[in-house]
Amino acid sequence: MVRFLTGQEVRQVNCEMERPHPQDPDVRAWVSLKTESGLPCLLDISRLNNTRLTRAEIIGETGQLIADWTSHSLILLKENGSTTSIPLTTKPAIPQIISDFVRAIQSGAPMPITGLDGLRALEMADACYESAKTRNVVMLKKH
Repeated sequence: MVRFLTGQEVRQVNCEMERPHPQDPDVRAWVSLKTESGLPCLLDISRLNNTRLTRAEIIGETGQLIADWTSHSLILLKENGSTTSIPLTTKPAIPQIISDFVRAIQSGAPMPITGLDGLRALEMADACYESAKTRNVVMLKKH
């Protein structure tokens, strides 16, 4: 999502994860990313008590964009103090992705999510786990 919204590659990952017990899956992650231009991106991803909070904040020089895909909304905060709330009326992500995938196969169109997109997402996920384990910032390789 960060790559899609910024058009930039992520270069730096710092992550903290919460697990109730060491053998349990993570239930919350606080992720601080920096893109190749130094743009800071903050992600707060939670699966607590059968609820989900999935939000990303992208902070730029002239404002901040908060994307919350649980409530399907975007909030734009500008440096002049104005706030714009944009409700999203799209289908849930997984059915839309599957529909787009099938359409691409049937029509011969390019895949909506490329192999490169998947590779970068896995690199960021691996970097998050490494950062949480070592409690250090992880630098991603330039490609």
